Amino acid sequence: PRSAVAACWHQPAWALLHRGGLRGQVMEALIVALKDEAWQVRAQAAFALGHKGSSEIDVVPHLIAALGDGHARVRESAGSALWHTADNRAFGPLVAALKDADPDVRRQAADTLGNRVGNDDIPLLIAASKDDDRNVRSGARRALDVVKQRARGSETNLDPSLLPH
Repeated sequence: PRSAVAACWHQPAWALLHRGGLRGQVMEALIVALKDEAWQVRAQAAFALGHKGSSEIDVVPHLIAALGDGHARVRESAGSALWHTADNRAFGPLVAALKDADPDVRRQAADTLGNRVGNDDIPLLIAASKDDDRNVRSGARRALDVVKQRARGSETNLDPSLLPH
């Protein structure tokens, strides 16, 4: 029954998040689900919380806590969810996730950091682009490409000379 719950949980939660009247109740239920004993439920809850759109409930501290979950898929989902929040409170925990034992978590952390990295942090992504795992290297390179595009734009003060060629 647990796997059936995990398999069905995401779509109903996603649908309910996009219905006006139940949004707050669904958000609270998803936060509670981050503590569920089934890792699949925790991972889907983290994913849904990150794709919630605007809300009056601050989910970032809960997603940051999920970066420390005992299961790698939950940590990866939390990293993905934090990509959508663009909240600076997540920066330090995402940097720590670059050193996670699981390569998928490291890759997701690199992808997410690409959205918010500043000049002083570019070396973190450069180091991740040299990771032993090819998926982590690929994620870090994608993130560096995003940073390069931002550096070329006028909306940022990123220094393109810090980026690898």
